[in-house]
Amino acid sequence: MQKELKLKIISESINNGVTVTCKKYSISRTVYYRWLKRYQRMGVEGLEDIKKDFTPSNKTSLGIERTILDLVKIYPSYGPKALNYLLEELGHKISVSAVYNVLKRYQLSNKHKRIQFSKKREQVVIHSLPPISQLNSGECWIFWITDIGGFETYKKGYTYTLFDLKSRIACSRIYPDLSFNNFEEVLASVALSVATSLELKISYLCFFNNCKILKRFPNSFKGKIYAMLKKHGRNVKVDFLKDYSDLETVIRYKEDYNRQLLTTLLHSFNSGKSLGDTKKDLRNFIKDYNLNFKVDFGDISCSPVDYHNKTTNNKLILPLWAYIDREY
Repeated sequence: MQKELKLKIISESINNGVTVTCKKYSISRTVYYRWLKRYQRMGVEGLEDIKKDFTPSNKTSLGIERTILDLVKIYPSYGPKALNYLLEELGHKISVSAVYNVLKRYQLSNKHKRIQFSKKREQVVIHSLPPISQLNSGECWIFWITDIGGFETYKKGYTYTLFDLKSRIACSRIYPDLSFNNFEEVLASVALSVATSLELKISYLCFFNNCKILKRFPNSFKGKIYAMLKKHGRNVKVDFLKDYSDLETVIRYKEDYNRQLLTTLLHSFNSGKSLGDTKKDLRNFIKDYNLNFKVDFGDISCSPVDYHNKTTNNKLILPLWAYIDREY
């Protein structure tokens, strides 16, 4: 089934009810809720048919992969079964077949190749972006775009989001197209305004490797970003999240936030509201999320802005535009 039809079914269900809509299109409620959850997490991309070469949810984590490679360097003659015993001693629960798949992925399923691998001088890879546990509130922002699809009142839309990894303070806007100018507007008019009001010291601006704007400017993207940041008086490092140690956590943060954002927009678009009123709903969501939504930070549960204020000993608020009843 086409993703556009799946989105239409989700949209109709908001006004007509899930049972009636599922009966109309001859689909089960289980299938419907699967589509809904995927849309809330990923936008229209989540409604695309899952390809056979997708990455399974139980794929071995990067941390365990690195441990396996380290063990191969020490015990190159060990095969998957022997390596699995060592992993169990280290506290990792993983199947022998999963160990074999990792070895195969790195072309190390052959004993001779493992011995060659163990003799190579270890390459030192330095990632400029520290793990989340070492970041300060407001220090590292990530950016992504979500295709929200088309609705009766809004034929095509994308949400542009900037999100602080530590405090989880977020800023989002809706645009009808993909453009670098839109990115600059949401960064300069919204995110940097929030950063100034909350005294955030931004050191890193990060992007996912599948960023839609990056695909538009594959060769000049980084240069354009640095030029734009310089224009706004910001000395910020630009990084990509492909090999980031906490990538799985970042993706979870993104999907958790998107779930709330897209749920709000779905209800707004399907209630017959004008685009202007929908943008007001978006602004109210951003304000409520940052000021009131309880986030689990491990030792405490509080809103993103409260977390920032607690960790920086401040009593700061969002910029004035967040409280004015106008389009956002």
